[in-house]
Amino acid sequence: MPRIDAFLKIMQANGVSDLHLSAGARSMLRINGVLEHAEHRSLSEDELKILLYELLTDTQISHLEKEGELDCAYTLASVGRFRINIYKKHPGLGAAIHAASVRAARREWRKSGRDGSQTNYPSRFLTAKWFSPYRRFSDPISFTIESS
Repeated sequence: MPRIDAFLKIMQANGVSDLHLSAGARSMLRINGVLEHAEHRSLSEDELKILLYELLTDTQISHLEKEGELDCAYTLASVGRFRINIYKKHPGLGAAIHAASVRAARREWRKSGRDGSQTNYPSRFLTAKWFSPYRRFSDPISFTIESS
């Protein structure tokens, strides 16, 4: 099992959409659209290289070394799909990992009816109002989606 799987499982469990890794700097997490420092210590250039290179094929490693950047995807069973951008920067290696499709097991979507009742739907946090062309304009359906 690649070492990065532990990071990806933590992302899924905590509703993190993006993880930014950079050699010598603390990791950054995007949670609900806001970037925050991770509580994990900063990774050295060698640690980050080991973490990322074990996901890559020889062809991908050669492309990264030649071009200085690589875009790829990674799927972790029962967790989701992730888009990964690895790049060389000064003074070292960096990576941005985006949760492209994360299982919604820990998320909840509540549909509020006119009578105040709520029904759960799997989805992502959001507040929106939707007007159906088949309903009266004065009869909106209000959705409130909360992260759990």
